[in-house]
Amino acid sequence: MYVEDLSVGVRMLESRARIAKLAIYTWMAFQLLGFGFQARFMLGEPPDEALLGLGQTIDYLTLGMFLVSAVAISFWIHRAHENLRLFTSGPFEFSGQSAVFWFFVPFANLVQPFRAMRELWSSSRGPAGGGSASTRMVDGWWGCFIVGGLFSNIGARLLEAAASSDSQLSALALFDLGEVLRLCSAILLHEIIRGVGRMQLQQVTVGEVFS
Repeated sequence: MYVEDLSVGVRMLESRARIAKLAIYTWMAFQLLGFGFQARFMLGEPPDEALLGLGQTIDYLTLGMFLVSAVAISFWIHRAHENLRLFTSGPFEFSGQSAVFWFFVPFANLVQPFRAMRELWSSSRGPAGGGSASTRMVDGWWGCFIVGGLFSNIGARLLEAAASSDSQLSALALFDLGEVLRLCSAILLHEIIRGVGRMQLQQVTVGEVFS
């Protein structure tokens, strides 16, 4: 084990974690702001042109921050997976590159990124405790992410096809439920980032003790 290499890897991970968490916070803030505008309109306040323009701007900013978050999280995932090889011999199913790559492969991206994150979470405990790590947080993160995305997409399509105010409200409720689940997914991902960073930092301490 090379403690110096692991220390460098963990410092890089901490830097990428800060950027990823900041991106997550910003996306969540825009998302909540969008909910506020939507609630205002649903309560019956007629939107003027300026408010509609502001709401559209918030939607664009939310989408932009989602993409920025995806990039920042991808860099974090890559570094976190590469760090595993600095303190345990595996075997590993995923490399840093493949853990990110699978997010962009249709159909496979419904399962493989989840498996990669479970491996990262479990293996970050190190050789002594990797096999016994609970993955409930990872399970919850992925479940909220997938179901939330499904509900949001269905709700958006139903909203476009809605012919009455009642059907619009039903579609909007389904869409909002999906967005709430995506917010829950973001919160759980934030905790995963914290947890992986903490566990990998502990491996630096263990390496220093036994070096």
